[in-house]
Amino acid sequence: MKAYFHPHQDLHVPKTYFTRGQMREPQEVPARTELMLEGLRSMGISVLQPADQGSAPISKVHDLGYLRFLESAHRRWSEMGDWGDEVISNIWVRSPNALQGILAEAARYQADGSCPIGKGTWEAAYWSAQTALG
Repeated sequence: MKAYFHPHQDLHVPKTYFTRGQMREPQEVPARTELMLEGLRSMGISVLQPADQGSAPISKVHDLGYLRFLESAHRRWSEMGDWGDEVISNIWVRSPNALQGILAEAARYQADGSCPIGKGTWEAAYWSAQTALG
């Protein structure tokens, strides 16, 4: 069995996690990754770093608008002033949505309040995709 991991996957460090009507401790944190890596190593499975295959294979699977949103969302959100440290919409609109502005894009692309986007989320997601490509 092969296992892949890149250290940049741990750059997604959510501060918020909204579920079942309340804020809770985030579940997808670097400490969870370390537990999984320890488990793999304890079974004798070596963990390899994935090669960077670029964004072309990712764009074959995911909508280009979504990828652009993920890549720029935190920067654009931060430019809004007092909007908080993470991109997390307070509205969720699927369609129709003209996608004008960062809040409209967050409303379109974020499924719920348990998927905040922080400073390192794009890089973590990018390297997670590279890991999937192996």
